[in-house]
Amino acid sequence: MNGRPDAVVVGAGPNGLAGALRLAAAGLRVQVVEAGQRPGGGMRTEELMRPGFFHDVCSIVQPMAAAAPFFREFDVESRGVRLVHPEINFAHPLDGGRASVSYRSLEETAVALGPDAPAYRRLFGPLVEHGTDVVDFFLTSRLRRVPTRSIPQIAAFGLNGLPNVRWLAHRYFDTEGARALLGGAAAHGMLDLTQPLTSALGMLLTMLSHHVGWPLIEGGSQKLADAMITAL
Repeated sequence: MNGRPDAVVVGAGPNGLAGALRLAAAGLRVQVVEAGQRPGGGMRTEELMRPGFFHDVCSIVQPMAAAAPFFREFDVESRGVRLVHPEINFAHPLDGGRASVSYRSLEETAVALGPDAPAYRRLFGPLVEHGTDVVDFFLTSRLRRVPTRSIPQIAAFGLNGLPNVRWLAHRYFDTEGARALLGGAAAHGMLDLTQPLTSALGMLLTMLSHHVGWPLIEGGSQKLADAMITAL
C-alpha cells in the first residue's frame, strides 16, 4: 500500500476480513497483515492427502455464512460462493450404535427425539421462528439497545444462554439423545461445558441448524475467504 493506512487489521481470518471490508466501505485505507502462508484463518482448504482432493482444515460447516448480518449483506452466492446443504446437518453418536440426529426440519428432529419432542419444540421453536431477529440482536450493535421486536424470544435466549450447557440440557431434556445434540453443538466452542455461556453457543448452533442449516461451501471454505479478499 502506498502511503500510510488509516487502519491496520491484524489477522486475515473471517473476522479480520469482515472488519477490513467494513472499514474499506467507510472510505478508509485499510492494510491487512497475516502471519500465515495464506489468508483465511480458520477458513482454509488444503490438498492434504493427494493432488485434487481438498480438505477443510478447520472450519467446515458455515451456518454463519448464511445467517450472520455481515454475510447476508455480503451476499456470498452473488460472489461465486455456493452453499451446499447436507441432508443431515449433524449427528451425535451414542452408545450401542445409536445416534441423535439434527435434520434441517425442526419437526423431524423433534419427532426422532421421542419423549423429548415437546421440550425440543418448546425450546427451539420460537427461536427458529424469530431466528433472524435473535441473530441480529446478538451480532450487531443492537445489543447496546433495548430490542423493539421478538422481545420474548431474545430475552429467553439471553437468560437460557447465561448458564452452562449442562444446566440447560438437564433443565429441558430427559433423554440422552436430546442432551447430546445440545451438548455436542456447544462443544464447538472448545470450552469446558461446565463453563457459563456454553448454553448460548449450544442454543445458537442448534437453532441455526433449523433456521438456515449447516451448509458447506462447494470447493472448500477457502472459497469464501478468497471471495472476501477479492472484494477487499
